[in-house]
Amino acid sequence: MAPRLRQVAFVCHWDWVLHRFRLPVARALLDAGVEVVAVCPDGPHVAALEQAGLRWRDWPVDRASLRPAAEAGALARLTRVLRDERPDAVHLFTVKPILYGAIAARLARVPIVIAAFSGLGWVFSTDTDAARTQRVVVPALRWALRGATVTAMNPDDLSHLRRLEIADPERSVLVPEGVDLTTFHPPARPPSNPTTRIVTACRLIEDKGVADVVAASALLRTRGVDVEVVIAGAPDAGNPAAVPDDDVAAWAAAPGVTVLGAVDDVATLLRTADVAVLPTRYPEGAPRFLMEAAATGIPAVTTDVAGARLVVADGRTGVVVPPGDVPSLADALADLTQDRGRRTTLGRQALAHAREHFDDVAVTQAHAAVYRRLGLVP
Repeated sequence: MAPRLRQVAFVCHWDWVLHRFRLPVARALLDAGVEVVAVCPDGPHVAALEQAGLRWRDWPVDRASLRPAAEAGALARLTRVLRDERPDAVHLFTVKPILYGAIAARLARVPIVIAAFSGLGWVFSTDTDAARTQRVVVPALRWALRGATVTAMNPDDLSHLRRLEIADPERSVLVPEGVDLTTFHPPARPPSNPTTRIVTACRLIEDKGVADVVAASALLRTRGVDVEVVIAGAPDAGNPAAVPDDDVAAWAAAPGVTVLGAVDDVATLLRTADVAVLPTRYPEGAPRFLMEAAATGIPAVTTDVAGARLVVADGRTGVVVPPGDVPSLADALADLTQDRGRRTTLGRQALAHAREHFDDVAVTQAHAAVYRRLGLVP
């Protein structure tokens, strides 16, 4: 039986998101004979998307803009692309493309909309400006997503979207996140770092809590606990909570702290680490970095927020501390630094957990189930 789906448009406001997180699903559709069109702004990852077999359509949109005229222009441009392409379905990723993509799909008469929330992000955070934005965005999402299929990565997000009446319980489903276990795996032999190497890799936005890692490192130094902190990532200029460049420079100047900037090969970096840390302060979807750390066989320290606590089992695959609590974060890092045996045990259990729950093959299958549920593929 041939698929009903001739073409699907993947819509996002950042080429990096499609390249880093959505290629496995796109490849599965391509293998099934479905054309996948990547609709996103031009960027350094577009060539890799095209090399993977996706066709690219430019959608100029400013991720950080809240200016009405600019946003109306972005919506109009996306509507023109969808009218031109006439896809059978649109698959939308992250909040702004979900809102604009769902409206554009209505205007372009695209029959099927799949909205994938990979975390609720800044818009749904407790930031004062975000709270004001919610008063506009939430009603707009309710209207735009009527009749759409909504997916979320963790039960907390799915429940929240249902409570807000953004997601219809009959048309919303949990779709997990995962990683490529052939890329992320333990090193042939454990790293032999002279001091405990603590690694974090993420976009440098305030809500990721990287400042707390630097503060915890300084606190450990006053206690005589010697650690090396490695930060991989760059400020995300498209996010209102981007870390200022001056703060990043101050981190890099702190004793025992190295700031690498953006790193493409996170797998190799993790194989040099003893501990992973992501003390995020806001609800996550399902932090990819924490899954990658588990697949590498190293324990992680994170915070008790949605998404993060889904990935790290406190006391079994890592340690979970309260968000924004630097002394507790320092205590957890000190414990793993000073107790190599516990570190090894947690890392071994994290690896087993990753192999059971975080394989991206299962994620691709979960997306395929959504497409089958909609009758798009056999």
